[in-house]
Amino acid sequence: MNNLIKNDEFLFKSILKYTNRAYFVGGFTRSHFLKNDNFSSNDFDIELYDLSLDDFHKLAKELGANGVGKDFFVYKYKNYDIALARKENKIGNKHRDFSVSIEQDEKIACKRRDFTMNAILQNIFTKQYLDFYGGINDCKNQYLRILNYDTFSEDALRVLRACAFIARFKLKISKNDINYMKKMDISYLSKMRIDLEIMKIFNSTYPEIGLYYLYKIEKLNKVFHCNIDKKNFFKILQTIKKNKNLVCQEKRAALFLFYTKYFFNIDIFNNYKKLSSKIIKEEFLVSNDYTLCKLALKIPIKSFIGLNNNIKNRAIKLGIFEDKINIDYSNCKSKEDIFQLQEEKIKELLKREISTL
Repeated sequence: MNNLIKNDEFLFKSILKYTNRAYFVGGFTRSHFLKNDNFSSNDFDIELYDLSLDDFHKLAKELGANGVGKDFFVYKYKNYDIALARKENKIGNKHRDFSVSIEQDEKIACKRRDFTMNAILQNIFTKQYLDFYGGINDCKNQYLRILNYDTFSEDALRVLRACAFIARFKLKISKNDINYMKKMDISYLSKMRIDLEIMKIFNSTYPEIGLYYLYKIEKLNKVFHCNIDKKNFFKILQTIKKNKNLVCQEKRAALFLFYTKYFFNIDIFNNYKKLSSKIIKEEFLVSNDYTLCKLALKIPIKSFIGLNNNIKNRAIKLGIFEDKINIDYSNCKSKEDIFQLQEEKIKELLKREISTL
């Protein structure tokens, strides 16, 4: 905290001219109490009280801050999102269909937030915490809890955010909250907003747990537009759990697509064309060392989305794990020449591997 004030003294002094009721909220405060939250973001959320709208705009002008959500009283200054405390009421199905009003009571303002762990306030000057809804205790117990059902239902994306938080921090959640989220309709959400949350799940430490809860709250089939039976779904989760750390980071998010296609012949690639473009050209069948070498003509095996320990060990023995097979095609005059050269190289690798046994 002291380092923050020292590094951004201009910001804090500017705020103090208008109010001393200014609070950090969100990930920065949550990380102090949540066991698995190693806060690495450089972005901070600050919520202000005791300011009129005119004074808030004056402060923003003095800071040279940019309005990123003026309808919601939000300005951006460096890596800080600075907002007036507010109440929101849903008036439509779109992302920004809210009526907004300034709120001076911290407890009421916090009530609009999604989960108790995201409603912990810390005064930026005194360091004092305000926790009206038990968020600190929930963090310490690794517990994700809906703060208020009435306000939670105003944005259906929060259902997917719940799964993303669970996947990041390995959180528990109550049956009541699960049952409530089952009833929420996500059909009006845009594909872009859904995809952003799904990507967060796949890029998390525990994607298999996030996907499990997506299935548990009966939103998996709606998100991926496919029907996966329970038996096969749990096979996918086990395979992801075993292999997630073998797959290179940029392909982690494609695991689910790959396994639904490869193991169960459920093709959802068309729904995620941008994601699948990275892997659509890969050979899925690597049943023996020959087909593994054929794949290595295109990519290093370490970047293969279907990587598992068996394939990894075979590729290391063949010397094709770190780099794809390197062939000089400069003297080739036809496709037949290229094919012949590739076959000879593969035979050479296979013989070398046999000779070392």
